[in-house]
Amino acid sequence: MSFLQINDIYTQVERSMKYAFLFIFIPFLALFFVESVRKTQIHPAQYLLIGIANILFYLLLLSLAEYIPFNAAYTIAMLMTVLLCGLYCAAIFRSKKTGILLGIVSLFAYLFLFSLLQLADYALLIGTLGLFAALAVIMFVTRNLDWYNLPDSVRQAVTSDEKKRPPADDPKTENRD
Repeated sequence: MSFLQINDIYTQVERSMKYAFLFIFIPFLALFFVESVRKTQIHPAQYLLIGIANILFYLLLLSLAEYIPFNAAYTIAMLMTVLLCGLYCAAIFRSKKTGILLGIVSLFAYLFLFSLLQLADYALLIGTLGLFAALAVIMFVTRNLDWYNLPDSVRQAVTSDEKKRPPADDPKTENRD
């Protein structure tokens, strides 16, 4: 005997929210790595704003899904969030390439979440394999990072970079890419 399970928008949004911690953590992790590699400090308020934007994804998803089909609502909420965070990161780092890179990381995370929502029967397997692959990439990318000297090197780079950096309103510094 099989019972019919209703898969309404509220159930789908609830399922997506089960992964919320992970998809709020991923942008923070990406920001931390970019901050470390570029030797630029990001203020905690900037981390907070990006976190709020990623939290608002779920509210956008729910509110849009009440009026349009879930897949369309997910796509719109995802694109709005990825664009907002990508543009903000481009402004923070004064680099279009960095903004695009962080936007792509967020886009892949949200696409991965969408695939998990669509593959309900295989969600645990696919999710675990995806997390394992993400961890492997992070471990590979950070294999040569000197974790003990990271804060000092970031602090020194920021103080020496601030002395060399022209004012923000200088027209010559519009695009550093």
